Amino acid sequence: MRHPHLDLGSVRRWELGGFPILVDGKNGKTMQRCRPGNLPQEGTGVLFLDEFPQAPLANQNIAAQLINERRIGDHQLGAGWTIVCAGNDIKHRAGTNQMPSHVKDRLLHLEIEADTNDALDYFNSKAFTPELIGFIRYRPEYLHKFDPDQKASPTPRSWERVDSVLKWKLDTLAEQQAIAGLVGAPASADFAGFLQVFRELPDPDAPFKTPEHA
Repeated sequence: MRHPHLDLGSVRRWELGGFPILVDGKNGKTMQRCRPGNLPQEGTGVLFLDEFPQAPLANQNIAAQLINERRIGDHQLGAGWTIVCAGNDIKHRAGTNQMPSHVKDRLLHLEIEADTNDALDYFNSKAFTPELIGFIRYRPEYLHKFDPDQKASPTPRSWERVDSVLKWKLDTLAEQQAIAGLVGAPASADFAGFLQVFRELPDPDAPFKTPEHA
């Protein structure tokens, strides 16, 4: 199954609707639109329209026909394809535009929330540092505390960047400042306290490695 990804917030109207071209007809030249390259016909998959509410009104209106009728102009979407849209809510203040009522009426709306177990499974699959995984397990409320009024908030995305900072092996002050710049002061302060305790814990393998000194 393929998964074409289309950032609707950055695509131009003619890219989504198909570039207009002139063709020779019986009564002279007429205008037609090329088939958009992101409108598949064969196979099965998910056509993912990302940043949908960030798109200008003109793009949303074109996408409305695709969502409801599964076509753009004369060009039909393949029968094996499912359309999925994603984007931020207006309350997140992420440059979101108001969706027209006819567009909202054509969608099944689902609120997606961060899940601690899913996030930890992902962190483990990417070999995140044990101290970061341990902190989120200890303080799961810090996994996602997004605040649009702050420059930085704890989110799964920002914690992934914190993992990169931890692997830089910075000095303590520089590390704390970098982490605060990613997840904000409250979360970084609690994480700093957790790190101090975590890093002072004895190595559980020490008795096996050096039993005479453990």
